[in-house]
Parts: sequence; C-alpha cells; structure tokens
Amino acid sequence: MGFYLRKSVSFGGVRFNFSKSGIGVSVGVKGFRVGTGPRGNYIHMGRNGIYYRAALGRKERHSQSVQIAPPEGVKRSDDGLLFQEIESGDISFIVDSSSQEIVDEINHKRKKILFCPFAILFLFVPTGGIFLAGTAALLIYSLIDRKRKTTVIFYDIDEQSEQEIQQFYSAFDQLMNCHFAWHITAQADVRDRKYHAGASLIVKRTKIQIQYKTPPYMKTNVKVPSIPTGKQILYFFPDRILVYEKKKVGGLSYANLSITQRGQRFIEDGPVPKDGTIIDHTWRYVNKSGGPDKRFKDNRQLPVLMYSDLSFKSNTGMNELIELSRQDIGSELIRQLDKYQTNTLWGKNSDIPKSVKAPSLQKQLDPTSSQKVKNPEAYSFKVTSQVISSQPEDVAPVEKRIKDAIPSSQGLYPHEILALDYAHSYYTDGNHYQGFWWYEYGVKNVDFLLSSLMERGFLQVDDLQSTIENETGTVLKEELKKHGLKVSGKKIELVNRLLSEITEDELNSRFTKRTYQLTELGKNALEEEAYVPYIHRHPLEGLDIWSLNRLVHNQPFMPFRDKIWGYLNQRSMEHISARNYGLYRNCRYNMSVFLQEEKRYREALTMLSEVIFYDLSGLDNNFNLEYLNIYAKSYFPYKDSIATTAPGILNAILKCQEELGISEDELKAELLDTMKELNVPFHLFAPEECVEIVFLEIHEDAEELTKVYEKSKQRFKQKYPHISC
Repeated sequence: MGFYLRKSVSFGGVRFNFSKSGIGVSVGVKGFRVGTGPRGNYIHMGRNGIYYRAALGRKERHSQSVQIAPPEGVKRSDDGLLFQEIESGDISFIVDSSSQEIVDEINHKRKKILFCPFAILFLFVPTGGIFLAGTAALLIYSLIDRKRKTTVIFYDIDEQSEQEIQQFYSAFDQLMNCHFAWHITAQADVRDRKYHAGASLIVKRTKIQIQYKTPPYMKTNVKVPSIPTGKQILYFFPDRILVYEKKKVGGLSYANLSITQRGQRFIEDGPVPKDGTIIDHTWRYVNKSGGPDKRFKDNRQLPVLMYSDLSFKSNTGMNELIELSRQDIGSELIRQLDKYQTNTLWGKNSDIPKSVKAPSLQKQLDPTSSQKVKNPEAYSFKVTSQVISSQPEDVAPVEKRIKDAIPSSQGLYPHEILALDYAHSYYTDGNHYQGFWWYEYGVKNVDFLLSSLMERGFLQVDDLQSTIENETGTVLKEELKKHGLKVSGKKIELVNRLLSEITEDELNSRFTKRTYQLTELGKNALEEEAYVPYIHRHPLEGLDIWSLNRLVHNQPFMPFRDKIWGYLNQRSMEHISARNYGLYRNCRYNMSVFLQEEKRYREALTMLSEVIFYDLSGLDNNFNLEYLNIYAKSYFPYKDSIATTAPGILNAILKCQEELGISEDELKAELLDTMKELNVPFHLFAPEECVEIVFLEIHEDAEELTKVYEKSKQRFKQKYPHISC
C-alpha cells in the first residue's frame, strides 16, 4: 500500500488542499462542497458514512494530436473505441458542372454490353470450323468492344505548358517516391492513453501504391497520376480529377477540390519507413509521467515519427485522407495546383493551362450511338488549397529572418528575389496569394512587397500587348470572332491581328487586368540570385532560400549548383556515419535528381543504383543488428515486405536508360557494377538479385518476385536460425 502526504488549510468556508498532484481549492459547508484541483472540478456531499462525489467535467489536456495505428498482426477488439469513417459520399454526386459532359460520356460507354462473351460460346462447339470461326469472332469482338467502350481524351499542349505540366508531374513524383503511403479509413478518439502509447487518436489505415496509371477503357496523350483510396481511385488529369468506383465515374475540376497538407506526429507500431523522420520515442504502455508502465510485460519502446497527411475534399462529397512516410511532402503538389488560381499561365476563365487546349473528347465510331460531342466549356475556377502549418504560431516573420540573411549586390533579400520570380503571375490588385509566403517565408503582406519592388525600379505594370499575350487562345479567338475577324493561326498571329485590327481604347476596355513585369533591373537581379527560385521549387535536405542564401554568399565563392552539390555530399556522409541509412538513401536520390537536371544521366544512374541497393537491403535509420529479430518481421514475404523499390525510382532508371540509349543488358551491367562496389553491414539480397528484382518490378512479375524473396528468406533462416521471420 502506497503512502502519501495530504495537507489542507481552511480560511472560513474556503479550504486549500495540498498534495503531490498539486494544489486544489474547495468551498462550502460541512456535508456539501464544490471544488477544483489537478484532476478537474468536482462536487462532494454526504454525512454519517454515506457520501457522493462526482466530476463536473475534467480539464482537457492541451497537447498536439498524436496518432497510432492498431498493431499489425494482432487481433483484438477496438476497446470500445468509436471509430468515425473517413470516406467519400455517393460517387454519383461527386461531379461538378464543368466535368458533367466528360463524366456522362465515360459512364455511358462503360455501361455498354460486351459482345465478346457471346463469341466465347462458339469455342465450346467441338466442330473444328466453328471453333476457328469462334476464335476469329472472339478477337474481332474484343477489338470492337474495346473501341466501343473506350473514351479518348486528348490534350493539345505547347512547349510552355509542357514545362508547367512537368512540374505538376514532379510534385506527384515526390509522393510516389515515399517509401510508404497509407489510406486512412477511420479514426477514433482514445479514451485511455496509457493503453495506446499516449496517443490521442487511433487510426485504421491501408497501405497503398501511388503510381501513374491510365483509367480502364481510356486513351490519353498524358501521364495520369493515380491514388487508390479504398473503394475509389483518384485519377489526376491536367484539368480535373476523375474518380472511379467499380462501374461508375465522377469528376471535379480543381476549382472544386480542396487539398490540405499538414505534418502529423505518428507513433509507429509497425515497420519504420526508411525515409521516416523519428522525432521522439514513447512506450507501448505509458504511465502518467510518460515513462514505461512496469505492470506490462514486453513493454517495448516505440518511435514517434513525423509523417505528412494529405486531405482531399469537395463540397460534392469527396472526403479522402492519405498519409505519407516523408515529412513535409505534399506542399509542392498544392503549390502546383495553386497555379490554377493565381498564375495567369493557367488562364482566367479556364480549368487548364492557357496553352493547353481544352481536352477534346474523341468519340469512337459507334453505330449504336447518334450522339454528337459538344465542345467542352471553359469555367472560371479557384483552387481552395493551403498548406497548414503544424504550429503556425512558431512562424518567424520575415523581418526576423533577414537579420541573418545576406543581401544581393542590388540590396535584395531572398524573399524579394522570389517575389520577382512570381511577379508575372500576379495582377496589380485582387490577388489571392499562396500559403507558402507566410508559412515558409514569414511574409504576410505580399501586396506591399510587390509595390515596394515596383517603387525601387525592379517591377513595372504590364503593357497592353503583354496582357493580351498572357490570355488563352480561346479568349483571343472569342474576341476576334466578336469583331468578325479570322480565328485561325498560331497564338502570336491572333495577338498581332487583335492589335492591328482593333483600336487600343477598345482593347484596353476589354483587357482591363494588368500583371507585373520585370524591368531590366529586375531581370538582372533575378538572374544574379537564380538559386532562390530553384531551391524554392526543389527543397533539398533542409535547404531553403534562407540557408542557401548564407551558403552561396560565403566563401569559397562558386556557382550555386556547385555549392548545393557539395552540401549534399557532406550531408550524405553525415548520414552514413550516423548509420542513418534511410536518410542516406534519400540524399543520394536527391543527388540523382540533381544530376538528371544537368543531363548527367550516367552519373545519375550510379546514384539510383545506390538508392535501389539500400531500398532492398533491409537497413533502416539507426540500424542495429541487435534488433534484427524486430526488423525481420517486416522483410518477408514479398507482398508485405518493406524492402522493395519505389515506382518513382524505377521510372527514373528507365528515363536514364532512354536518355543514354543503352539496351536492357547494358543497363543491368551498369546497375550491377555499381552495386558490387557498395559495402553495407547487412543486406537481404546479393547484388545480382537486386538487379533481378528491379527488372521483375518493371515487368510487374509478382510471381517471380515472390520466389526471389522466398529464396532470400530461406537463406536468412539458415544464417539466423534463432530469429523468426
């Protein structure tokens, strides 16, 4: 029995209680008191041995939300937890007016009956001639069925818009390159935190694979990123998102899609991702002080990681949540989608980039349909997206940040250089600015910043010709059509026709919005500090516009890309010295991307070989062979293994192969040569097996992959017979 000290002091009807838990106070008379203390408010009444005491509402602890998932492989009840499902509504309602026509067309074709099954009946007729005829009919009707049910969406993309769309793809590549991605299906508030490692929420999650994948029965000339979210799959096209669920399809323009990103503390009870950031540790069962509860056996320590949550919502019923294993992932995707709202390159009255013609719905010849295809209409839109900071109150204002920054030769600080880079995408009034200005750089008043740059001669207001050139081809043709002028020709011809055939006053009254334009002084300033827009769009190993500013402007002086390369080299060596193999792998991947930007594909391939070698090794951050019995639980079989390659890495390898113009055998030889030179304390596969796995993954041969992993498992059991895997 534990002893405790309790002391009380009374002043009239007021009593102060002192205990190890803290100080409490109560007021009342004998037999009835109301009080408050460290454990909340309460009422106490009674006399002569019969008493009643009840809480009046406990004080809530103000702490950051921490999540945990139920342990994998452990069957148990939900401990009475009330789970709230996170799922979208009826797909029939997840459609907006701008997507209605395309959605109706796709749904109409998907409902068509297949002829192919009827041809299969002939194959069961024993007569040889009929069997051959049935085989021919099967092939013919298969082609006819595919043609009848396929929708073709074609995008006419010019060189300028190709660059914008590539940035859109790059943002998705960041998601694909995460070691783990999960779909969060439900969450519940934790009633007793000591049984859930101190977490405030418990979630149900399913591992997913984000990849480029064209929807079934569709042809298009663009890559389509896809995210599976339970019973639905989200397909991201350049102008909208299509949602597939069994035989039904929904669709939304990005105007009606809200995407938010936030950092999420997560107590990881499963395998720790290689690219995860461990920020703390806790115990499976915790006591009030946060230490281990010694009443439980095998009470192991659990890592607390910082993950990224991405939420996709719409007012038509979409509600999906995914979680990514890398910290601060997703903000670049939101930043790219912000262009749909703020960047004039994406047009004022269009869902798609101004130089990307609205997708034309190419209908296949279908004798059963006499429907005509209408031209898709353009709709004004707004992307309601923002980056949510985990702790917005900790954002340092720009006035504080510039104290440690070094100005350029023209007296400009990094945030001012970034404003010059974005200026052409902002109107002189009525802008909605991206969240990164405050959350990443501490700039609250972007309007004032732009005005200041204009006063100092770095910016000027766009002239009429530039304003017209920034409009979409559709808008220019509409204006020409109003005046009875020709609408054919390239965009520059349309612009010149407007300027030569319509009066300046009339054009000024029609094109009233003006954007900013760089002066020669502004162009020189931006060129001199080119590292600022680069690192803004390519965050690397903790570098941002402020830290890179100090790196670039300190000796030894050299081109900023050389400074970044040296920094990445140094960071990779620090990671490997600290046995943070996952962080080392991430750094080498960033270096491969850096090399690809410089078209140094052979060196990039060498880096990617390292990345794959570490992905398949089974190594993790802070890897220690003493805990191999814990790691081994997540190595096998193939379908559940954490030692796999990310789809984005495979795509990068194929790109290098294409650029180098080498054969598959030559590619295998280059990968193998690099891997044979690497020395690690532990590895699940031989270098030859790693190369084999790469190509089995590329060819999606799950059966052979399972055999390779089974072979490795048997070898592991022979070497470590005392460890269960």
